Amino acid sequence: MTRDDMQILVYYYLYDASAKPVMEDTDIDATRVEIEKMLNRLAEYLEKAIDRGVFDDDSI
Repeated sequence: MTRDDMQILVYYYLYDASAKPVMEDTDIDATRVEIEKMLNRLAEYLEKAIDRGVFDDDSI
């Protein structure tokens, strides 16, 4: 994966995340749940990138 590919993935991830509030209160447990959801979405984006062949042997 090239640096440009990663920037595109992060851009789309942040764009998706910006449409939803990240934290609605200051409760630590709620914050942990929100962070876990965000990381799960990022993992989904990375899996889609792998499926599309964004990664190659030389860039990993």
